[in-house]
Amino acid sequence: MSTERRSLQDWIGALVTALDDDPWGAAERLRHVVGGYTARISLDDETVVVSMPAGALAWETELGAAVGGEGSTATAAVVAILDGRLEVTDAVTRGLVQARGSPEAVLRLFHAVELIVDASARVPELRRLADEFRRGAGETGTDVAPEPWQQARTDELALLERIGVGGAG
Repeated sequence: MSTERRSLQDWIGALVTALDDDPWGAAERLRHVVGGYTARISLDDETVVVSMPAGALAWETELGAAVGGEGSTATAAVVAILDGRLEVTDAVTRGLVQARGSPEAVLRLFHAVELIVDASARVPELRRLADEFRRGAGETGTDVAPEPWQQARTDELALLERIGVGGAG
């Protein structure tokens, strides 16, 4: 197994390819949702411009190319979402995921993300890719602070454990 981290372009390509294994047709829905749109996607300090003309991924070589929408986030936010410590909507609210563009373009970006997240419950390759992403993230994937309610739950469970009624969590 290679220890070299995939490029953002490779990650997006692998995710889209894995969707083809979804028995509920997430790949076809993705092609329908993003077909005809071009987006600039950034993860940490890496950016790609991608589209899906004719149902296949296409990469724009000019990062300043005109796009319908833009989305960006950090590895730590992605890992927190994968681990279930952070919901996509919470990540947007907290500014950990940014999206810009027309309302329709932004909705299409988030719909694409939701299709991938939803299919991950059914597609083993998506779960394998998530595990690979976590391993490649190392320590950079752990620095998203929990929501206050999550910390309160942790404190409550610790108190219950101290008084001898723990384990009910």
